[in-house]
Amino acid sequence: MSDFRINSITNQDGSAGTQICGVSTFSGKSGVQIPSGSSEFRRLDGSGRGIGLFAGGETPRLNVIEKIEIATKGNAVDFGDLVETATNIGGAGNDIRGIFFAGETPSYVNTIQFVIMSSQGGSNQFGDMSINKLGHNGAVANSTRAVSAGGYSPSGYFNNIEFVTIMTTGDSNDFGDLIVPKYAMGSFSSPTRGLFCGGDPGTSPNTTDDVDFIEIATLGNSLDFGNLINKRLNSGGASSETRGLVMGGRDIPSGGVNEVEFFTIASKGNGTAFGDLIGTVAKTTAVSNSIRGVEGGGGTSANDMCFVTIATLGDAVDFGDLLTSRASLGSVCDAHGGLAQ
Repeated sequence: MSDFRINSITNQDGSAGTQICGVSTFSGKSGVQIPSGSSEFRRLDGSGRGIGLFAGGETPRLNVIEKIEIATKGNAVDFGDLVETATNIGGAGNDIRGIFFAGETPSYVNTIQFVIMSSQGGSNQFGDMSINKLGHNGAVANSTRAVSAGGYSPSGYFNNIEFVTIMTTGDSNDFGDLIVPKYAMGSFSSPTRGLFCGGDPGTSPNTTDDVDFIEIATLGNSLDFGNLINKRLNSGGASSETRGLVMGGRDIPSGGVNEVEFFTIASKGNGTAFGDLIGTVAKTTAVSNSIRGVEGGGGTSANDMCFVTIATLGDAVDFGDLLTSRASLGSVCDAHGGLAQ
């Protein structure tokens, strides 16, 4: 009697293997790895989650949304359009939905938009924030909540922290306050904490090295976490479940920077040098899949993207190009460090 080898069974064209449904038992010298997580991100091509979206930006002001597959290098492809053409939007979300907060249209707006990460249809109306503002990043999320912090409008700088429940629609709710009013922070999260790094506090020279943190599952004011090595605003944030990166941005008055710093999210402390981006960037953003952090836009050539491996130290490597050169853009991703794998 010959062995029946399940790994030799494929569909007719050989493009997919065996799928087991119902109750099954297994014995043998090797093992079966059962897929985990919600079915929404177990994709048919077997590559799982790892979509990054870059949205809005300037100049000129844009409504485009572009998509990358973070695990593979390559150029961005079209995803759809924002409901409102906007710059300086904050982005955060979970494995199913991405949320974009507020922005400049050129009016300062309080609009909240959302996208379905697995679709290519652009954004939809979600609700409104309590104030009209621009934020430029400054948003974090776990699997259930997206949180937007700070902001700016001609009437002043804000310390408001607001949140939404990602899988619903409706207006934002009060979460607490930042230590000081500011905007344009680099931000990232673990499943429990969100960090807001640097930013513009509205006092000369309009840049800071302060880092605040919140516990995403609770309500309350932010607390001091530590300091960046270099003062900066308009930076990109990326993370795994344990480590967060601040990528690029700009210092005032010196301009764009190329430094990457990292933080261990579970322990308070100051930033540590990680490496350099492939060029200086200002008004940038970043996405991640818990393994890679990809920075995009905002540089001398504002369609460039580059990436680093989050768990290691070292300089960034070229990833590909955005379809549209732009700065002051927002981003969301479906596998960042705030989402337990």
